[in-house]
Amino acid sequence: MHFSSENMNLGYSLSSPQLTQLEVEEAAYYSALDQRLHSMLCDATQPLGLQEVLFTAGGAPPELALHRARALGVSVTQSTVKASAATPFCQMLTPELHPLDFEWYFTMASAQQVADVLARERGAVLIFGAPTVAAALDRRGVQVTLVDRNPLVRQRFDFTARVRFVEWDLNTFPEIEPGFSAIFFDPPWYPEAYDLWLSHASQAAAPNALIMFALFPQMTRPSALRERAALFERVRLLGNLELRERAVSYQTPLFEEEALAAIGVYPPPEWRHGDLVLVRASSARPTLTADAQPADVEWDRFVLRNQVVMIRREPSGEKNMVGSVTSAVANVFPSISRVAPHRGEIDLWTSRNRVARIGNGSAVAMMLSELAHGLPLGDALHHALPGITEREYRRLASTMRSVLGKDAGDLSSTNRSEPR
Repeated sequence: MHFSSENMNLGYSLSSPQLTQLEVEEAAYYSALDQRLHSMLCDATQPLGLQEVLFTAGGAPPELALHRARALGVSVTQSTVKASAATPFCQMLTPELHPLDFEWYFTMASAQQVADVLARERGAVLIFGAPTVAAALDRRGVQVTLVDRNPLVRQRFDFTARVRFVEWDLNTFPEIEPGFSAIFFDPPWYPEAYDLWLSHASQAAAPNALIMFALFPQMTRPSALRERAALFERVRLLGNLELRERAVSYQTPLFEEEALAAIGVYPPPEWRHGDLVLVRASSARPTLTADAQPADVEWDRFVLRNQVVMIRREPSGEKNMVGSVTSAVANVFPSISRVAPHRGEIDLWTSRNRVARIGNGSAVAMMLSELAHGLPLGDALHHALPGITEREYRRLASTMRSVLGKDAGDLSSTNRSEPR
């Protein structure tokens, strides 16, 4: 979740009268975060690394943890240089992961750990939104059904015939037959997603099946404690709940690394952790239901070499063909939160967290389609906008190259000069 500077200095206490629930949660959250960081400060004998700060912060966003630590007088060091050996394997997968698909992948060790638990159930395994776990099960020779809305998953992983891939948006209701002995899911870290995916899992589970899922930590956001408590009540309707804290780790995807670097934050490649929840679904369990959560914005996907570019089907109304997004830093959007200010302005979003507004969606879609098929940027622009003036051509070419980088390709297959 994005936290603005206004949030960071609230100026009220838990004893203030007439506080809203959100204000109470925020005050308690910042107090708890400061207490964690203050205890670390008291024990520190030398400058601390950002990894230590993030571990102590217990899942708080890196930019917030760093801000609060420095405000408390904690000297924090961070490396701005990423060693090639430290490049997460998720950043080497192609096509690249994209924030609109909520693609945070587990470390290999965590994926294997989850797979080990599921494989012990010795029955049909169902996975929602966790292809790294499906791949780990596949390597163990386990038959698995993987449900994911992103068709690019099949290109990233060399699945054998043991993996049945079902392309389906889990915000709606998948056509999955019941009877699975073990089910695992890793949804977007928002309450409505957990309610819906848990409903899917409960309906697909065989009697006494194991249902397991990854859960956001307590310090993810001010409302996290309340959201977790509500979810636990729902899970206990299925059976006895087991909670394993900090049981899984995630690798930092390129889009998040770029977003944080834009605001001067450089976390280690595996800073994000999650809890695991396990429940043995009773044969007498009730049927859990939840409302579908169809996307309120639809996007089209294009792949330029390894980069994934998504554009909104109904642009937000930019007067020019391409414009900048408020708060973007050199076209990089400095957040990956769905509640970030100005996120609604984004019409074009890349897997490297570069963003833009667009005013002519069909023309941009045609241009991206031709780029995806290998045409030079200049030719793609002229095909998409045949009446374009030389001045506008140069402006658009320069803008698109700054957003898409080298994946925009050469300016033209002809002798047209570079924009200047």
